[in-house]
Amino acid sequence: HTHTHTTRVRTMMGRMALVVGCLAVHSVAPTAAAAPRSHILMILVDDLGWADVSFNRAVPDPEVVTPVLQKLVDEGVHLTRHYVHQFCTPTRTSLQSGRFPVHVSTGLGSPCDDNTGISQNMTGFAQHLQAGGYFTAQAGKWDAGMATPAHTPQGRGYNESLCYFSHKNDFWSQANMQTCCEDDQTIIDFWETDHGASTLNSTGYSEYIYSEFLTDIIAKHDPATPLALFYAPHVAHCPLQVPKAAYEKFSFMTDDEGQCSAQTVKGVHTIDPHFPDLEYKCRQQYKAMVSIMDEVVGNILDALTAKGMYDNLFIAFSSDNGGPVDLQENAANNWPLRGGKYSLFEGGIRSAAFISGGLIPQSIRGTANSGIVHVADWYATFAAIAGVDPTDKKAADAGDVPPIDSINMLTFLTTKGAVSPRANTPIPVGATCIVMGDYKLITGKSSPDFWQGPKFPNASSVALQAASDVLALAPPRPYPRVAPCYAGSNASLAAVQRWSSPGKAAGTTVCSTANVDSQCWNVQNSAGQRVILWAEQPQPNELFMILDGKLTSASAASKSCIGADPTTGELVVVDGCTPGRATSGWAYDAATMQIRVADTDGTELCVEWFANGTGGSTPPAKKTGVCANGCLFDVASDYTEQTNLIDDPAQAIRIANMTAILAKERSSFFSNKDTFVNDCPPGEKNCACWMATNRYGGFMGPFAMLPKTPAAQV
Repeated sequence: HTHTHTTRVRTMMGRMALVVGCLAVHSVAPTAAAAPRSHILMILVDDLGWADVSFNRAVPDPEVVTPVLQKLVDEGVHLTRHYVHQFCTPTRTSLQSGRFPVHVSTGLGSPCDDNTGISQNMTGFAQHLQAGGYFTAQAGKWDAGMATPAHTPQGRGYNESLCYFSHKNDFWSQANMQTCCEDDQTIIDFWETDHGASTLNSTGYSEYIYSEFLTDIIAKHDPATPLALFYAPHVAHCPLQVPKAAYEKFSFMTDDEGQCSAQTVKGVHTIDPHFPDLEYKCRQQYKAMVSIMDEVVGNILDALTAKGMYDNLFIAFSSDNGGPVDLQENAANNWPLRGGKYSLFEGGIRSAAFISGGLIPQSIRGTANSGIVHVADWYATFAAIAGVDPTDKKAADAGDVPPIDSINMLTFLTTKGAVSPRANTPIPVGATCIVMGDYKLITGKSSPDFWQGPKFPNASSVALQAASDVLALAPPRPYPRVAPCYAGSNASLAAVQRWSSPGKAAGTTVCSTANVDSQCWNVQNSAGQRVILWAEQPQPNELFMILDGKLTSASAASKSCIGADPTTGELVVVDGCTPGRATSGWAYDAATMQIRVADTDGTELCVEWFANGTGGSTPPAKKTGVCANGCLFDVASDYTEQTNLIDDPAQAIRIANMTAILAKERSSFFSNKDTFVNDCPPGEKNCACWMATNRYGGFMGPFAMLPKTPAAQV
């Protein structure tokens, strides 16, 4: 297939505010004859579902209220094959670094960890823009590292920024969430350029604070200087908090559900703390949040228009992944695409996206472009707009990190009938997935794997979640468990007990070495905190270590250990390292590659690969789960992924070629090994939290390689 622009006609509903979203870009110093360099606005929305914007719905839905975005698409180009990672951190590091996630970061890293986010030897696109004379600013979610000042937005090239470092925070108090400090809700995840955002903390709803922050920058800006803005809304990530006024605008909605209370907890992360008794109506809350994001984009566009900057503006808009369809987490909808956040189906990795702004040629306005674009490509595209070289010279000099993967898409995106430079080049999504041209190959189980329907979630969705594991945050079994140690003479049994070594002083990945599904340990992000086995990634989510006979994970609290369930033997997180089955006495046997521990009666046990129902001795002959035995989809013509071509003899050569290419790509996958000597007192195990309390006045911030005298303390 040749992918080109196709005309789209839309009926616009009501008066739509003029809006723009775009990506930050590079520039060079102007000459006397040079045209003014273009301004850039990049909008990267959090957890936005494919069906949660009007421009992805052929039939208007009164619940989907995004008039600003709709007008931008009507005056821009709808990107219908824009790819991202299946969850947030890798997409955000990909955008900033210009690399595929497999070449920068594929884990859900904690801001408390040294190696979360972008390697210290990589250059962010905003740094190129700064060097080219741009003024750069960022507001919203960062999720690309915090360890040192060089990891913050300021260190990555933003003159001014207002951000939170983790995957989420409280929309009203900005209290930290999903960090090593979460047990202490007095610690705030809200950072302004080089200090805690003490003057803005708890002054209102986060999106409105970001709106005022960015519009103030625009109001003070000299339009003669090129401006690059990166707006990264917290919307529409959980917790599903929203002002009552916006909530009530959607009170006409019916057939809703209230499962999101598990993440949006009353009294802790209340929907609207000014009105604590608001009823949980999760789809209503989510739609209201999206409408606020649309409103804020309108505010930014109005400010740019008032300064005469819109006509010279390039806007890029994308979600960071597909919408989450776990009812406890969120209420997004990716219909008609299959799956959602965390999955390798199009609903997880094909994002709602477009370009717009005054720079879009009249001849292609109001069209759709079905050519392939990856979020990493904005790096080189912005450089092209700015007229600067996108080469990462710092990375090249260091020699220990991959070069950029980004391709300049400017000519393709702005030329009618052009073919994407990625039309026949591989995109390695992960260790078990590759996109190449019209086709996508998945070589391992992926979930969620279902189609949501035009109105999702609804009251019947609760029964769906109760009856199926496809909505789970973590994949189902197999899990590792402890069992009697097998002797090396029985190779078929001993194979399932062979593992790579846990770290001794620092965490490492622990993976099966028996080629049993190429799976590694990760801690399940849900009740029970089991250790699960997940398809191997270049940078798995979890790092494990054995210290003084105790097995711990980098994500577990500092006083937690890995032990064994006394009934099933499955590995679980044990709070407080409470004495019990297999909470101490762990050791790694390098000769047999077994991870050993003594049971309470002195019996020696080993960790084994265990698939539910097999007794642990023999992996199942036929893997279960969608795509466990492989999937091939023509995602150009079958973008809802209804027809699996994996057993089609006519596709045998294609499957073999894509499998070989994916295997070759894996050899280039990158794992960030950055470590730093922190600046906390010796022996302090939770440095990020100590630093927040003792240096930054209760705000999370960098904890290593700090200046002796802080630039700003609160």
